[in-house]
Amino acid sequence: MGWQVALILHCETDPGQVVSQIPVWAISTPAREASAMKMREDWEGLWAPEPGLTLLDSSFYDDQVETVSGLVPTLEVHHPLMACLRICGIADSGPLRMAMASVGYEPVSGEVGSSIGFARPISKTSSVPELLLYAEGWQTADDVYDAFFQAVVAPSWHGRKFDALYDGIAKGKINSTEVPYRSSFATQAQWVQMQPF
Repeated sequence: MGWQVALILHCETDPGQVVSQIPVWAISTPAREASAMKMREDWEGLWAPEPGLTLLDSSFYDDQVETVSGLVPTLEVHHPLMACLRICGIADSGPLRMAMASVGYEPVSGEVGSSIGFARPISKTSSVPELLLYAEGWQTADDVYDAFFQAVVAPSWHGRKFDALYDGIAKGKINSTEVPYRSSFATQAQWVQMQPF
């Protein structure tokens, strides 16, 4: 499931370099049309049932700010867990920030490549699960992995390396509990109540 989605508004960024990491919506160009079928074959299954690559007709996009904020509800329908939108091909501006705030998104500090980011604050997101981690007695990295994997209901075969952890969190489709989620540390009393006896 895509919790981050890329929106590409210019011709320079190759969607093929992005779609392996997050679902992509891009303004259609002849080159993108020609390569879309191959990209979908390669990556669509990674994001199923969500679309991996969607090409947008560019003929009615005169106002980029209005286009971006106007697309957010559509993106949320197709990517129900979307909490962050990475936009390529638009300058950060006051009008853009105001338009994104009107649909519930705030600027994210720092850029990823040539994109700018907007995220929906977790406080404004409904139905966000809370992970409770009980840290008493943690002494090794395996103790941390055990607690986290239990909290997200990870499969027994889940890898215990950072790359595997990243894949389970950022790319999804591994753990039963997907981002976004809150995390906090449980008291001993809370932990005892959570245990299936």
